Amino acid sequence: MKIIIFLTAIFSVSNLHCQNCKQFQEGVFKIDVGYGNMSIERKCNFQLEKTEDFGALYLQKIEPVSECEFILKRYKVISVGNLPIPDMTEIIKVQIYKVEGDTFFYHVKSLSSGLILDGKFVKVSDKISKEFEEIIAKEKLEKQ
Repeated sequence: MKIIIFLTAIFSVSNLHCQNCKQFQEGVFKIDVGYGNMSIERKCNFQLEKTEDFGALYLQKIEPVSECEFILKRYKVISVGNLPIPDMTEIIKVQIYKVEGDTFFYHVKSLSSGLILDGKFVKVSDKISKEFEEIIAKEKLEKQ
């Protein structure tokens, strides 16, 4: 009986943690990456990254591993702004390990270079921009 109660408690806690990660699967997020602010918009299997200080705009593809873990693959550079063109072969594994309200703490590992980073981002809106909606619609049309 104790084992059943213990397993039920573990299952409930792990489900609660994963449910919190669902908040991150769509919306607009802000992050300070150390050299400036970045906004991230997520919807479906796409992530749009915009550097506010440098004018760069990148589209990433998202491959979910679980509700709290996913793989990011560089997909398209829409605008490079004042930054060098990124390595388009880079693959990044992201794990959300802690959620506090609208703040998400993450662990990032580049599967290409081995670079490891930890940080946090804050959800600022559930609604993505019209610009991102248009980019997603265009990508879906081009695939057909």
